[in-house]
Order: sequence, then structure tokens, then C-alpha cells
Amino acid sequence: MTSIVLFGDSHLGRFGKDYSEALEHLMQDTVVYNCSAGGFTSEDGAKRAELIAKLQPDVVIFSYGGNDVAPWKPLIPLKYFLHNMEIIFAAFPHSQKILFTSPDVNLVDTHQTQQFNASLHEYRSALQPVCASFNVTVVDGNEVVSSLAEAHHEDDGVHLNKAAYSKIIDAFANTIATNPLRTPH
Repeated sequence: MTSIVLFGDSHLGRFGKDYSEALEHLMQDTVVYNCSAGGFTSEDGAKRAELIAKLQPDVVIFSYGGNDVAPWKPLIPLKYFLHNMEIIFAAFPHSQKILFTSPDVNLVDTHQTQQFNASLHEYRSALQPVCASFNVTVVDGNEVVSSLAEAHHEDDGVHLNKAAYSKIIDAFANTIATNPLRTPH
């Protein structure tokens, strides 16, 4: 049986029973363990990575970054974010690693939206070489929800809706199936 661990922020924390079962159905002979929580930053992930890695999952899907740069929370400086992500990725040397990047937000406050999205893009871009060095496949959240034409958020403009999760489940299943476990870091 293939094990999949979800480890990250609310984008995965909201991946409840129905979504987990939908992914398990698509993947067949798979069980999903959700080790994510709303509000988690990369610091939270780095603190927990060693323990979560003891599950020895076949696949681990990460989602970090949104809370690291959210304008209403203390900023995790870029160098610490990158260091935290290295700790997280290194904890899973024998797992297929996938990073789901947070889609752009659409907040009521236009200035906060621009600030948040600019920071997301900066952190996402800076993380690319780290992902490459740890053999992490990136699932771009913006690309996954692009066909929904801005209709992918809950009313808060940050969290994702049912239509978005349907696309995400398909993207995860496709990524797992087409990117088998690579050589560990």
C-alpha cells in the first residue's frame, strides 16, 4: 500500500476526509495521512519534520509559504524560510517529494493583495533551486486553478474552494503517477 503524507499549511490542512478519500480512490491502494494545520509556517514544519518523517511515507506533499509572508502575521525572512524548507525536505530522503505552491490571493484590501502576492512570488522563485537540489516536484497552485478563472477562493480570498480542491486532487494524482520516486538528496 502506498502512503501519502500531507504536511503543510491550511491549503493541505483543509484537505479533509472527502478530499483524502478522493485522492485515495484515484491512486488506488493508497492511504493519505494529513499532518497539516491552518496557520503553519515553515518554522512549524521544520520543528515537526523529523517526527513526521518517522512515518516513512512513500510520498509527501508539502504546502508552505503563504503564512510565512501573510501581511497580517510576523514575516518569516526569506533566508529563514529557505533554511526551514531545506530542513523539511531533508527529513524525507526516501520519499517522493511534492511541493504545492499557494495560489495568488484575492483579498478585499488591494494593497494587501499586491503585497501578499508579490511576496509569494519572491519566495516561490527563491525556493526553486532548493526544490531542484532536493528532487522536489513543484505543483504550481496558480497553474492548477487557472482554468477556474478567479473562482477558486472561499470568501476570504485566501483559502480554496471545492472546485479548486477538485483540480488539486487531480494534479496530485497526476504528479504522483508521472514522477516516480527520484534519487534521494
